[in-house]
Formats: sequence, structure tokens, C-alpha cells
Amino acid sequence: MTGIKDFSQTASENGLVGNFNASEGMAPSQVNDSMREFAAVMARMYGDIGGEGTTTGVADAYLYDVRSDPTALVDGLIFRAKIHVTNTASSTINADNLGSKKIRVFDKNGERDAEAGNLQSGAIYTFLYNASLDGGTGGWLCTDPTFIIPDDLLINTDHATAYTLVEADNNTLHTFTAAANANLTAAATLKDGWFVRIKANGGAVTIDPEGAELIDGVATRVIPDGNVAFLRCTGTAFITVTETSDAAKTAANETSISAHETRLDLIEAVVKNRVQNPVTAASSYSASADRQITPLDTSITTKQLNAKITVSFEVSYERHADGMFYVKRINPDASSVEIGVADSAGSRTIGFLGVNYDTSDHASLTSLSLKIDDVVTNIGEYEYQLWVRGSNQPFFLNRTVTDNNDDAYERGSSVCILQELLV
Repeated sequence: MTGIKDFSQTASENGLVGNFNASEGMAPSQVNDSMREFAAVMARMYGDIGGEGTTTGVADAYLYDVRSDPTALVDGLIFRAKIHVTNTASSTINADNLGSKKIRVFDKNGERDAEAGNLQSGAIYTFLYNASLDGGTGGWLCTDPTFIIPDDLLINTDHATAYTLVEADNNTLHTFTAAANANLTAAATLKDGWFVRIKANGGAVTIDPEGAELIDGVATRVIPDGNVAFLRCTGTAFITVTETSDAAKTAANETSISAHETRLDLIEAVVKNRVQNPVTAASSYSASADRQITPLDTSITTKQLNAKITVSFEVSYERHADGMFYVKRINPDASSVEIGVADSAGSRTIGFLGVNYDTSDHASLTSLSLKIDDVVTNIGEYEYQLWVRGSNQPFFLNRTVTDNNDDAYERGSSVCILQELLV
């Protein structure tokens, strides 16, 4: 089964990946299979990072069925899972029967085993595999463990307004019942190892160090309402670890899931956004130095900002004169721009591809194959037109100059195809 980790970050290496086929010259009958396979890959990735699965097994020895079905434990393998039972000690997880590996977390002292209570029943956690963890034997890093420090073990002070934390507040709990600032005394005064817990319980709390000192490498740190921050002084700066409330975790999960659903909807809409305009009627156009081939005018409405559109023309024609083809785009505001046109060259005729011609009225039809990629900024309807300029002569679409009804003369067909690409 193809998973997202099977793909390369180099686009040209993704021609044939498992059941996904995007090889050059692939048969048309394989296109729908590849589209369905790619949609399945995205759905499995969504299942992994959306936290839709729940662990099984027993406490401290978890099992999990990874949606993308990896065949080996490799760096960067990631999933989010709901824990079915709270851990009671150091724990392992066996993902897809690829072997039990320790669940590791990081605290102020560095990497360590997960401890009792770091994984709470019903909570969703992110697990990231890396071979360097657990002394190089490999492990699953839980990036968002629950750190347990009971409130009743800390002296609590409520604050309804701004408060400046001082050295005597070391190892205490400060609950802010309204949006306010938690101002910090200079780090040198508080000293390395100074520690407090700050709870936002009525509004966001802004932790503001003194002067130019930093917290987590920035000037201030905002603790959203309903969350708790563990604040530690290093003697020169401050660092925090934030414990997210269950309600905040649920909201974050819902936001993440909604964003992925929106992206999947966009992918489906873009893949389906293809317009084909076949032209079988024969037409002739009177002499003109700049002629629009109107039956091939084709419009597409983009689904995304900064969309990339592949514009293809396949044209059967005859013309007894030199000239140049070019493509004109009509924007949603009715303004126009010529695409693929050479820079101004004095009195020369400029365009994208030259017109081929001969002087026989019943010569074989000439074929034009033109394909360009265009990028448009805004979402809206864009029309693409094929033009020919130069040598004030007639133009004949899908027919020869002379169009008698016998086998010395030919009829053809033409088409314009527009396809939006995912960006």
C-alpha cells in the first residue's frame, strides 16, 4: 500500500510509486486509477495526522494501527493517536507490528522515558519516530506529553490584574482570573533554576521579561485562556513548557482536522478542473494582419490563488503566408495579455510558434501543437484565445485552402484544453 513517506521530494522521481502511476506517456485508462490512489494516500495521511485512531494493548505497552501502513520504522514517520488507557510507568508502542519502541519525552533535563501520567486516557498525542532516540536504538518522541504537577502541591495566588513575579515566588502557582500581564524580575536576580507555574483562567496572560531579556527566544510569550505554562529561569533568560487544557486540545484538533478537510476538498476541485473545447467545423477567415481563431476560445474558472494553468492547442489548418501564432489571455476584469510572445523586435512579426505554409491549394493540412504553462494571481474566470499575425492573408481552420469534395482535399479537427494544476 502506498504511503506519503514513499514519495520523493524530487518531483521527477514520483513517476511510479507503489500503486501510484504518473509516468510519462501513461495510458489514459490508468489516469483514473492513479487519481484514486493519490486520493487514498492523502486520506491515509489525513487519518494519521488527524488523530482518528485509538491505541490498543495494555497500559505501558501500547499497540497502534498506522493508517499509511509503513513497512519499516524510518525517521520522520508520524501519527497522532488517542490513548485508550493512562500510562502508569515507562511505556512502549508497537506501530503496525514493526517492533515495540520506547515512548520518549523531553523536559528541562533532556530526553527521558515517559513517566506515569504523561499519556492520559482519551487525550490525543503526536508521536514522531527517530532512530537517534533512546541511546540510538530508536524510539517514538511524544511531542506533547501531559506533565503532571498537582496544584495542591504548590502555593497558589490569584491575580485579577498585572503582577510582577519576584524571587520569593519560586516554586509557586499563579492563577490569573482575567487577561493581564505577568511581568518578570531580571533573570540575574531570579537566578538559574527559579520556577513558577502560571495558569490563564479568565483571559490570555502575557509573560513579559524585564528590559531586553527574552522568553523562548522572543520578547513576550502569550498563554491562551485555559492553558498553563511552566516557567523556568536560566539566569540569563526564560523558557516555558505549555500544558494545554482538554478543551484547548479539542479545539486545536478540530481546527487541524478542518484545515486538512479543506485542503482535500481543494485538491479534488483542482484535479477535476479541466476544460476541453473540441472544434470539428471547418472555417475560413478573410485576410487580416492579426486574426483571432474564435471557435477555439476557451474559458476556465480557477479554484486557487496563484493558480498554474496548462494551456494546450492542437490545430489543423492551412495558410499561404508566413506568420506567427500566439495566445491571448482575457482576465476577469476584461484586461488582456499576450502569452509566450517574443520581445519586441522592430518591424518583425513576433509570436510563439511560426506558421507553416506551402502554395498548393490542396496540400496536406498543417498541424499546430502548442502547450504553455500560465500563472494567474486571482481566483476567477480566464479566457484563452489563439491568434495568428503577420502577412495579410486568409486563414483556414480544419480545411485546405480549396475545399473541393474529392480525395485530393482534407478536413481535420482542432481542440483547446485547459487544466488547472495544484500549487
